Amino acid sequence: MDDVGRMLRTCKKVNTERVYKQSKYNLTNESSQGYARLHHLLTTLTPTLVPSCTTAVVSLIGAFDLDPNRVLSLLLVAAGSEADG
Repeated sequence: MDDVGRMLRTCKKVNTERVYKQSKYNLTNESSQGYARLHHLLTTLTPTLVPSCTTAVVSLIGAFDLDPNRVLSLLLVAAGSEADG
């Protein structure tokens, strides 16, 4: 009976780790070309192009497997530098 309980706990633990464990991003696998395109997009951005920019950013994230948190950080930096002058 003890072996069955141990096996059930192990199965639950393995299934939980498989479903809920967050994968770490390996920045060496990300494309520098994708970040270069994102940088170009952000430097040429005007207020009238913001709606089309959102779809372009999402497509860059998907096409180049960019880290969404890192992209958001770059967007906030770009917005902050634009507000500063």
